[in-house]
Amino acid sequence: MRRNQPTDSSSAAGEALWYLEGFIDSGRRTWRTLIRSLPLVVGRHPDCDLQLFSKEVSLRHAELFECEGELWIRDLGSTNGTAVNLEQLEGERALAEGDVLHLADLELRLSIYQPVDEGTTRGVDPGSYHRDSGFGCSASSVRRLLEEGSVRSLFQPVVELADRRILGYEALSRAMLDGVHLSPAELFSAAERLGLAGELSGLCRARALAAARHLGGAPLVFINLHPDEVRRPEPLLESLRQVRKADPNLRLVVEIHELTGSGIERMRRFQAALRELDIRLAFDDFGTGRARLLEMAEVPPDYLKFDISLIRDLDKAPVARRRVLASLVDLARSLGITPIAEGVERPAEAAACVEVGFQLAQGYLFGVPAQAIDFPEELTAQAQIYSQFQIG
Repeated sequence: MRRNQPTDSSSAAGEALWYLEGFIDSGRRTWRTLIRSLPLVVGRHPDCDLQLFSKEVSLRHAELFECEGELWIRDLGSTNGTAVNLEQLEGERALAEGDVLHLADLELRLSIYQPVDEGTTRGVDPGSYHRDSGFGCSASSVRRLLEEGSVRSLFQPVVELADRRILGYEALSRAMLDGVHLSPAELFSAAERLGLAGELSGLCRARALAAARHLGGAPLVFINLHPDEVRRPEPLLESLRQVRKADPNLRLVVEIHELTGSGIERMRRFQAALRELDIRLAFDDFGTGRARLLEMAEVPPDYLKFDISLIRDLDKAPVARRRVLASLVDLARSLGITPIAEGVERPAEAAACVEVGFQLAQGYLFGVPAQAIDFPEELTAQAQIYSQFQIG
């Protein structure tokens, strides 16, 4: 099999085609596509041949092109760099099947799709994506990162839609080894295989809480927990007791992912322990998998973060979809839960969120993840985003 085949959509049966697979937006959406033509410019700009949805990715980040029958890649002067198999790209280089491309914080794997005949294929269907475990994050990478503590924390505002004030910030972790950004989703996937996910989550939490001291105005600080920590909560609770002892005034919210399986009684005990420490609870990514409706009724969290998949293009959504979302928002509020819209990127989406009953929101419209020192000392959203964001 040739390492690179013509990628025109009219390719004959039996001819191999390249495809890319991975996480297209910092770990939330899985994705796979054929490379149907070259050159292929990859970046954040809508005019790119392949658009990636991460603010860490440059507008025109990298280019895949053909050279003497092989597939090559070059960086286009990106801010956060391009790497192949965790090696920083200098100039240009040829690619092979199985290579892992790091474009800033996103990770894509290069594979070959081999049509056999009109009705069958060898291997997987490029029209769907089944998550693999850890493309480029090896066991040694995870252990080394833990040893070196090579994690930094960025923060994204959570705002009140009514008066445009910042209520708090979600802490988001970023990891890097040898100048290469590692995808958080794939890093945790690799850590899970090694039984180190709890340790990695603890490192991220420690870094986040240390960095949060530089946030002005005593905001709420939202931090994510790994499911393993919730299923075996004692080490986690002990670490949180130490956090509370060190900072009695910290306004802390811990987020549990929608897919975390824990059981009603265990969740009730966990929430009671959090309340003893004056720590609030949020259910994250609501709507991505098993709906936590029973947990919401039996153990209502303080906050319910609606996943970006429910918010994206809400202003363009059918009336029925908006009514369903409004009903869920109303249900949460009737239980004393504060709903938060995640992933708001456009003013029209923000206005639609207000219409269905959201009071709080988070997303690129209100600010990209940034260092704590980059935010105002007072909890007001005096950012450039509000010069274009108007409701009503």
